[in-house]
Amino acid sequence: EALHANNYSDSDYYYEYICTYVDDILAISEDPDAIMKTISDTFTLKDVKGTGEKWETPTAYLGADIGLYRNNKIWCMGAQTYIDGALKTVQNKLKTKNLILQKAAKEPLPWYIDPKNPCKYEYRPDLDVSDFLDKNDTNWFQQLIGILNWIVELGRIDIHNLVARLSAYLAAPRVGHLKAALHIFSYLKGSNNKLIEFDPEMPELPQNFLDHSNWTEFYPDAAEINELPSKMPQPLGNPVRVTCFVDADHAGDRATRRSYTGIIMMINKAFVSSFSKRQNTVEAASFGSEIIAARIAKEKIQALTYKLRMLGIPIAGPACMYVDNDSVVKSVST
Repeated sequence: EALHANNYSDSDYYYEYICTYVDDILAISEDPDAIMKTISDTFTLKDVKGTGEKWETPTAYLGADIGLYRNNKIWCMGAQTYIDGALKTVQNKLKTKNLILQKAAKEPLPWYIDPKNPCKYEYRPDLDVSDFLDKNDTNWFQQLIGILNWIVELGRIDIHNLVARLSAYLAAPRVGHLKAALHIFSYLKGSNNKLIEFDPEMPELPQNFLDHSNWTEFYPDAAEINELPSKMPQPLGNPVRVTCFVDADHAGDRATRRSYTGIIMMINKAFVSSFSKRQNTVEAASFGSEIIAARIAKEKIQALTYKLRMLGIPIAGPACMYVDNDSVVKSVST
């Protein structure tokens, strides 16, 4: 929760925050040491491993590697430590089967060579007709997908879509699905040190982004003020801009003809979340799948802006949604 408004300068105020999860505490402030000292005066804190101190500048949180980069100006997050631990677990399991993890792959998606066709083709989990896994390997596949989903949560959005596609077969996975999951680990083996930057810089809007048409004649009661939280605190600090990139691959699942939604959420130039999931309906054209994806993105924007407002963070204007389908843009604009 926001603690209180702290006098940052003569005309600038901001909120301090404390984030807690089980026995982890994260203080966010210009002077976080003062917050931690106040907490330690009331509660007993255990020592940080290997330092003998009660707290330190964070280098890890909830399995993620975090730290300051670019001359200590920008916070970044990675999953190298977690990935390395996961790779050891996978390799130890493979040893019990007298197998080894293949060399580091260049792409998360497996590609195969058709002997009758010189071209490569991508592996598709929805078209896999290999044998079903036995009970033990099914359980192992489910564990692997659980690990991969957490790696996605730690910022590795480059594997999000493929992990989402494999997750659709947790109940009855096939041999090919297990091989594809192991292929993702071989890809992570060669790219375990990627980072995501949380750039606080405000992005500039394109000149033609905002539609200044007057729609009050058609929508006289439309106003975002009706959606503002009733108990939101006074916004303090620098405003932020919410940006959303959304897309859908029409009939991406060839077995069911259902599409997959893909969404990336940004606060200023900092990535905050991603979404990849198979849609519930079958659409006849790409417009249908894209409009459904835009609706899901709209709901996620509402959830994110609600959270920001309840944290006392001012929002700069309307959220920006980027879609590559002109028909969708015109439909949602009117």
